[in-house]
Amino acid sequence: MKWVALVARVIVGLSFVVFGLEYFLHFLSVPTPEFPPLAMGYITALGESKYMHVVKVLEIVRGATGALGPDEAARAGARHPGGGEHRPVRPVPGRQAGPRRHP
Repeated sequence: MKWVALVARVIVGLSFVVFGLEYFLHFLSVPTPEFPPLAMGYITALGESKYMHVVKVLEIVRGATGALGPDEAARAGARHPGGGEHRPVRPVPGRQAGPRRHP
C-alpha cells in the first residue's frame, strides 16, 4: 500500500505541475471552448486582475511539493499542527467547568 500512495501522490503532483506550467508556457494544444457572455466576462476579469497567475503559481508549488516532498513531514504536521507534544488544557482556578451561561 505504501507504493500505491507514492505513485498516486507523484501522478497528482505532476499533473498539477504540468497544467500549472501550461497556463504560462502554452505547450499543450488545447482548443479554446466557447463560453456564454457572462462566463466570458468572469474569465476575463480573473485574467486581467492577475488572480489566475497567483492560483497557477500556487498550483505549481503544491504539485512540486506533493510529488517530491517527504510523506512523513506531512503526516507529522497533520498529527500535531502546533508542533511538539500535546498537553491537556488545565481548568482556571475559581471557575466552574462546563458551558458558559450568559445572564
